[in-house]
Amino acid sequence: RASGAVLRFTLPHLVNDARYMLRGRPARMALNCDSTVFSVVDWRATLSFFDMQARDRDAATGREIEGKQLEQDRKDTWAVKWAVDSPTVCAAMEKTKLVVLEGFGAQEPKPQVSSGYLAYVDTTSVQCVMMDEVVAARDEPPASAVVEFETEALKRVRRLIAGQAADEEEGGADAAAGDDGDDDSPSAAAKASAGGAAAGGGSGGSGGGS
Repeated sequence: RASGAVLRFTLPHLVNDARYMLRGRPARMALNCDSTVFSVVDWRATLSFFDMQARDRDAATGREIEGKQLEQDRKDTWAVKWAVDSPTVCAAMEKTKLVVLEGFGAQEPKPQVSSGYLAYVDTTSVQCVMMDEVVAARDEPPASAVVEFETEALKRVRRLIAGQAADEEEGGADAAAGDDGDDDSPSAAAKASAGGAAAGGGSGGSGGGS
């Protein structure tokens, strides 16, 4: 940990097949769901990401090496948890803010305010546990101790569905209005037939009078 060296082993034989060097001294690390990227929170509470599939060049020797620590850094981070269904989505706690990251950049236009501990993350929601409430009622923790936040991805889907529903309602209203004004409709044809019969009856009556 002090050296910043990370060793990768293959299972089940525990063969050391790779060695990576990190910037700084890591305090916490977490692996994504497909084991291609891991997050690193160092002792200064700076969050960074290491891509094990990327290729980099050794500054000292100039030769190509496997693995690269990405340049995207975030400050004041004390917890990170990856999504269970996406290798590019994770949630991070920065002081009292919950930030959802997608592709190593912030997904949310405005972070959620929360001081909970990350418990579960997927592409649609983040669940946090309020440990203060759990400790205060440890025998029977309240349901309110678990708080769920919707991600921006789910909010976008909701907005898309709501927009499509509004468009369908508007289209249905326009079609109904067009049917009411269409002369070829059954009601319009019935009115025309009734009008023609009334006109014919009037003409016959006039001829009989003359």
